[in-house]
Amino acid sequence: MYVFTVVIALIISGVFIAVTGRLMLKNVLKNGLLTGSMFFSISILFYLIVPMVYLASESRRDKTTLYNRLILQNSNEQIAETIILCCALIALMMFMYAIETRNGRAVLLTSGIYSNKKKYSDEHWKMVYTASKRGIQMCADVCLGIGLLSQLLLITAVGGMGKYLALGSLTRGIGKDATSVISSAFLPIITLSTVILVAPFLYRYMIKNQEKTLALKFKFTLSFVLSITYLLYNQGRLPILLFFIPFILDINIPRKRKIMLFAVLAVVVLPLLTIMDNLFIFLTYGYWGNSTSDGFINTLLLQFTYPFGNFLNRGTLINEIGFRNCLDYIQWPLAIIPSSILKLFGISKSAITSMGALTTDAYMSVMNSKKTGGIPADFLLFNYAQLGYISLLIAITVVMRFLKAVDRRIYSFKDNSAFSIVILRICLLMISTVNNFDFAVIFRMRTDLVILIAVVFWVYKKHKTVERYSI
Repeated sequence: MYVFTVVIALIISGVFIAVTGRLMLKNVLKNGLLTGSMFFSISILFYLIVPMVYLASESRRDKTTLYNRLILQNSNEQIAETIILCCALIALMMFMYAIETRNGRAVLLTSGIYSNKKKYSDEHWKMVYTASKRGIQMCADVCLGIGLLSQLLLITAVGGMGKYLALGSLTRGIGKDATSVISSAFLPIITLSTVILVAPFLYRYMIKNQEKTLALKFKFTLSFVLSITYLLYNQGRLPILLFFIPFILDINIPRKRKIMLFAVLAVVVLPLLTIMDNLFIFLTYGYWGNSTSDGFINTLLLQFTYPFGNFLNRGTLINEIGFRNCLDYIQWPLAIIPSSILKLFGISKSAITSMGALTTDAYMSVMNSKKTGGIPADFLLFNYAQLGYISLLIAITVVMRFLKAVDRRIYSFKDNSAFSIVILRICLLMISTVNNFDFAVIFRMRTDLVILIAVVFWVYKKHKTVERYSI
């Protein structure tokens, strides 16, 4: 029975990946990159491909991290059963994304969001840009101003650029408190500094609309440099890679070549992780690290098993946490409001605990271990932890419909080459939402994603207005 379950799981997931992979590739070739296809791709990676590799590579499994140690307490049969369940949930995601009502009848779209698309002229997009230019420029300038001011204040507060670049490492992690390095008054500034990542993409959009003034080029260059500085301070390897990739993919080459280039970038990412580890050690401690690559499979099973591991061990973790009763859907605004303001209303910041922190505490309790690092709450666990499968199924429906609403707007910009840099950025940022779906984290640390999606809705509104008055 044990071998049979594992073999069946591998066959079902293998066929599922092959079929859905072909459909998504066809969709991308026809419709371009969309948030839905990125969300599905990363979900398949974390919830199907990684655990399949885990099953097939028993000798290479990590035994050091809390989440991998807890996975090891499950049998291969239990892992296989969870893989089959994940296949069903991802299939449901795709179904809820693809289904729509037309003329009172349910229609399943398998070849893209639309079978036909109205073509718009370059003149139309110029008019759309003119109509939205003021709002775009104001948004970019505000993000640049906040980003510049926040970095200057933090650099001054800690005593220089070197200490600023080390600040991220010194204040990140379990048991580390930013107030031990800087005044608590600067904590809101750390949160606000994230918005600098919005500016270079909006300025690039403006430049591609033939707005090549010296002032605009200067602001783009300044925002680009400040973004790199922020990312080095933040010391997240994936955010750095996701920042550069849109600019690389925005090169004016045919779409098929872009997809090939994207595939190549995905392959070379893992070796770069070790180099970045060593760089961050140098920025923090002043010497080049000696981290070495353990190979593709070893790195994969060390770094990316926790989303599946979270869902695999959902029962064990919920026994420690307890169901959240949808609290995490509504309390996230309190996590981004400064504690000084919350105190005015008698609310203590310490009473607001994110799902990621609760997940980490649960692992620590179950494994009877000290905290050695945070374990984020992935998409499946975050929503399951609210009301079980009821909240998870509702969340799948709501999130898929929201992504489809975003993609309807993105799809309308298919022939707007200038706006592609913004779309690429949004789609790639979807990677970081599957493995860390905590609302408090998204609105605090992924503020650029929230703002850029708002920009898409804003420009789409102007696009429809121009279209209406052009008829």
